[in-house]
Amino acid sequence: MVNWSTFIIHVILMENQVFRKRTYDRSKLTISALIMHKLSLKNQLQSGRIPHFFIIVGDSGSGKTSLSRIISLMLQKEDYKIDPVDTINKYDITEINASDKNGIDDIRSLSEIIKYKPMPPSRAKIIILDEAHQLTTPAQNALLKVTEDTSNFLFFIFCTTNLSKIIEALKRRANILKMNGLDYKG
Repeated sequence: MVNWSTFIIHVILMENQVFRKRTYDRSKLTISALIMHKLSLKNQLQSGRIPHFFIIVGDSGSGKTSLSRIISLMLQKEDYKIDPVDTINKYDITEINASDKNGIDDIRSLSEIIKYKPMPPSRAKIIILDEAHQLTTPAQNALLKVTEDTSNFLFFIFCTTNLSKIIEALKRRANILKMNGLDYKG
């Protein structure tokens, strides 16, 4: 079982780690806005039913990519606790900007990445698709089979500002987390 209060403390400690170069107003920062919507992720981790496909939706600057990196680090740990010194470079995490690589050939090239088990110290192989709403419809269709028949070590995380551009079949397979904006200075 996940010690959730310890996890929250670890996330707070990670404020010093640069995910996004902005200064957040600590008085207005809420853990629920940073971590999850309606604590759905907490409940899934505690029950052992971890989804293999997430779609994180929110406005620009709301923390979608940061949350995807936090989830990626959590999935690498057996107890889901994040070590503040961990970085995503240490693990088998592939981050793809879908605004640049949005075609079907780019998605087909993922098949080489995902067919092998992760290398230690990784427990999971994670694909983060930032700006996923910019994927073409054929590229999204190519992801249908991959997201349906995932290995137990493979996880997909889509980050998007426009959920309506993601095809319905992908949305039905995903755990959708809606991010609220974080108040920040400068």
